[in-house]
Amino acid sequence: AIHTIANIANGRVVHQTYIVSNHRLLSAIRGCMTHPMEEGRLAAVSCTEQLAHAHALQLREAKMDVTLGHIVRNYVHGPVQPQSVSMARSLSSGVESSQAVKDKAQKALRLIECGDDYSMSSS
Repeated sequence: AIHTIANIANGRVVHQTYIVSNHRLLSAIRGCMTHPMEEGRLAAVSCTEQLAHAHALQLREAKMDVTLGHIVRNYVHGPVQPQSVSMARSLSSGVESSQAVKDKAQKALRLIECGDDYSMSSS
């Protein structure tokens, strides 16, 4: 399912807008970022990176930057104290991010923190 959402996120702005306005979808994406399978983590982080190009504010509001920050810090400095129970389970069960996941997470985090929303820059 995360691969389908990631493919949709690569599409039209109207579809991206639907994703970022749906709290259940954002929560599912955030959950997949800490999934035990690397393939799922990579798809979720890639999806978030794509959405961050045009929807940084909405992703900040959904606390996606917090999860991305945990991924980046966990990779660099070892396990961190996660804020959510599901993230705690994932990190305590030995889930570590690959270099590809870490790189994508850093890019997405940078985009979200910079707040380069398409809607703001195109006005």
